Amino acid sequence: MIKLTESGRAPQAVCYMPPGESFIAASVNGEPAERRVLADEAAAARLQADLAAMLNAAALRRRARPCLFFDHRRGEAAAYPRRFYWDAQQGIMLEIAEWSSAGRAAVEGKTYGYISPAFRLSRADGQVLGLNPDGVEVASLVNDPAFVTQPPIVSVAAARSPLPEGVDCINADSGAAPQKNFSPRNDVAPGAPAPYHDKRTSPPVMDIEKLKQLLGLPAEADETAVEQALFALIAAKEDAARKADELQAACDEKDENLKKRDEDLSKKDEELQAARAAAAEAFTDGLIRAGVLAPKDEERINACRSLYLANPQQARLAFAGEATLAVGESVLANKPQAAPQDLSLAEMLAPDFQ
Repeated sequence: MIKLTESGRAPQAVCYMPPGESFIAASVNGEPAERRVLADEAAAARLQADLAAMLNAAALRRRARPCLFFDHRRGEAAAYPRRFYWDAQQGIMLEIAEWSSAGRAAVEGKTYGYISPAFRLSRADGQVLGLNPDGVEVASLVNDPAFVTQPPIVSVAAARSPLPEGVDCINADSGAAPQKNFSPRNDVAPGAPAPYHDKRTSPPVMDIEKLKQLLGLPAEADETAVEQALFALIAAKEDAARKADELQAACDEKDENLKKRDEDLSKKDEELQAARAAAAEAFTDGLIRAGVLAPKDEERINACRSLYLANPQQARLAFAGEATLAVGESVLANKPQAAPQDLSLAEMLAPDFQ
């Protein structure tokens, strides 16, 4: 079995927390503090559930990719995690998807020797509740871990993961010297949560067999098939949301077009009413000039105007006879003579605007 101290390579998996009960020494809000932490299989499952959710959100570009930092300081990434799993002898293990060039150099060059986890913890009973969903940090490379039994990264041997697909993971070295220094992070201890996370409940752990049934997958389906089915559901949901947005946009555009059409029709109706009013005015003016209507007979003028607005053709027929008499021929000197000068029948019978 090859020792990493001999191969000099950064490992594919690291011990995130030693198994069982630990009392970690850390600095919380600038003051030394001690916390009880219980690392078990249920804690590993809760951490994995949170990490899977963070990785899925990152794959969908809804958040930044979770990573490992240096000394719990935001900035340069040391590595990117793949998943958590439980090993009864080694504790909670963290499989590394890839090391950054800086992280690999720090580990293989022995600049940094330990993993310091960042997680949510119940102060009441020491249960590990999961990762901090508001951040991207899963752990950091440090030289003064809060867990005194934390094995050094480069002082462990490669072993086979008990999970179905199998990964190389880390076995703790019994000769590792315990570390008792406090963490340099002053705001939140690596093993303790911020106060506003204390009341959060642990995420539920889904039974994979039940999940297969819900997804309609056969019993022999592996984790990859389950993951692909979940991603397909997410993609279908996003596609449905996109189509709903497109349909809403089309409806909004149609409503806007209908509104514009109504406005155009209203404007044309106003123009038509104004034209009809002008035509009625011209019709009554023509009758006044022809002597059919008396200029001061407002009642008859208004009645004539209203009749024209209601039915122009009927108004023209009603006053045609009177208009003809008013324009009639004069017998003086046997020469025809129009009644008022510049008056014509066309002026009296204004055009139909109906």
